[in-house]
Amino acid sequence: MKRIAYLMVLLVFFLTPGISWGESKIIVDNKVLSQNQSTVMLYNRILVPLRSISTALGAEVRFTVSNQTIDILKEDKHITLCLGSAKAFVNENPYILELEPQFIKGSTYVPLRFVSEALGAQVFFDQTSGSVIINSKKQENILVKADLAKIHYLDVGYGDCTYIDLPGDADILIDGGSAEKSSDVINYLKNQGVKDIELLIATHPHEDHIGAIPEIIKAFPVKEVIDNGVVTSHAYYQKYKQAVWSLRNRNPNIGKIWRFGDSVLETIVPPEHYFADYNNSSLGVKLTIGDIKFFFAGDFEQPVEQDIKGNIQSQFLKVGHHGSNDASSYEFIERVKPAVAVISVGQNSYGFPSSKVIERLQHSGAKVYRTDLNGNIVVTTDGKSYTVVTSKGKEMETVTNPASDVIPVKGEVVASDESNFYHKPDCTLIKNLNVENQIWFSNSLEARGKGFYQCSECEPE
Repeated sequence: MKRIAYLMVLLVFFLTPGISWGESKIIVDNKVLSQNQSTVMLYNRILVPLRSISTALGAEVRFTVSNQTIDILKEDKHITLCLGSAKAFVNENPYILELEPQFIKGSTYVPLRFVSEALGAQVFFDQTSGSVIINSKKQENILVKADLAKIHYLDVGYGDCTYIDLPGDADILIDGGSAEKSSDVINYLKNQGVKDIELLIATHPHEDHIGAIPEIIKAFPVKEVIDNGVVTSHAYYQKYKQAVWSLRNRNPNIGKIWRFGDSVLETIVPPEHYFADYNNSSLGVKLTIGDIKFFFAGDFEQPVEQDIKGNIQSQFLKVGHHGSNDASSYEFIERVKPAVAVISVGQNSYGFPSSKVIERLQHSGAKVYRTDLNGNIVVTTDGKSYTVVTSKGKEMETVTNPASDVIPVKGEVVASDESNFYHKPDCTLIKNLNVENQIWFSNSLEARGKGFYQCSECEPE
């Protein structure tokens, strides 16, 4: 935190699974609930008594024994829950709880987060008194909170380093760049007013990603460091290990979710059989700020891209492996559907970024930024719209739902059931193809196998 607030949002505690009674008092609108209405810890989640909190917030609670349902009525809100089910309804809109309601010692308990999101209350934790504080009305004097989040893709040459500044003064770093860039990164963070770092994620043990981390940890107190658990014998890794060992998360393979106010950050762990390859062992990171989503692909390549599960669609993509042609497949880009793609790259002997990757991104409709050409790239968002500013260019206009007239790419070549020819995705003749009749193929060989002929205009390989 850049400014230490004595109150912080409390959503998840990472403790030993099982039921345990908390010692936290519950204060609702400045009134302390009775001593027998305290918090409960179950499966690493803080639970609070539903009826007493709802009543204290001015809501009416009705329990129907026959179907084990609970209805909460407050002004224009009608909330329905059912014991034994994690699915609830808020004004008939489905809501999935982190944990189903629990009937414990004669009272119904629900996750603390539900109180904040469904009942519209503010939830805080007073570290001094160890109390959970719930307020039905917005109180600006309780927590100083910035309205905007900023994501800084730093120009660290051939390497990766992203600084995330979230509302509530949560400072997050994804990778740190190489050792030779440590002073640049530290000075940049200090210029942004960073005093300490809540979370530092090392995606994988390559020097251009973790080399600067030991010096960064010397410069700033770091609350938590997480990595993928892969170890190496390299000297730079030994320095990293020595610097972070006491802070490392030692169970990376389960993945983790952090909540910083209204923002959610999730690590995505590749299957273990990829861990022999440092690049493909990279942790992926998904960040959600309101309606705006960011995906950070580390250095993982196409095999991992195919195995990643879940919804990874995001407006922003930090392109994998510095723009290597071994990453950012057509299929992966189609899944992410980025409006903006950022390539972190500097001078190198590999030919990164690959022109083929840039072509695939551009044909998907994404606007491509490169740290070697655009310098530091800073995205500012309120969760509804965003603005992109670069240190070597001009500011983009504010964008809410960027549109593109570029045809999304779904393979290497495209044909049509109205024609006998297949084309490159950027062929001028593709504009004459009806979108509904398009047929995409992963390569030219597949297209020829289906009886299509090479377009003489674009001559796909």
